[in-house]
Amino acid sequence: MNPDTTIPVKSDNSVFRIVDGEAVVVDVSGGMVSVINRVGTRIWELVDGSRTVREIAGLIAAEYNIAVQTALEDTLGFLQELSRNELAVLRPAAHGGPGRKNEKKTNAAAPGSLPEGS
Repeated sequence: MNPDTTIPVKSDNSVFRIVDGEAVVVDVSGGMVSVINRVGTRIWELVDGSRTVREIAGLIAAEYNIAVQTALEDTLGFLQELSRNELAVLRPAAHGGPGRKNEKKTNAAAPGSLPEGS
C-alpha cells in the first residue's frame, strides 16, 4: 500500500463515540466493541475520507512531536489493523492523488487498542 495514494475511510458498519478522550468503536454487523487509546483516537478523528495515510501521519508527527517515519509506520500499522477488523477501508485515491473525498465513510481504531484475538 502506498501511503501517498491511500485514503482511509471509516466503515459503514461501524459507529463510534469518544468517551474521556478515547474512541469506543462498535462494529454493528459483528457486534465487536473496540476501545482506542488517545493517539489512535486522534488518528480516527483524522480519518475523514479526504486525507491520505501520509497526510494523517504528518499531522500525528507534528501534534505528538515524533519523527515522521515513526508516525507513518505506526499510523499505517494501526489503519491496517482497523481494515483487518473491518472498521475502516483503505482506498486508492482517485487519479493517484491525495485529497479526494470518498462517498463511503468508515470508523477505525489505533495500534494496540483492539482486544486480543480481534
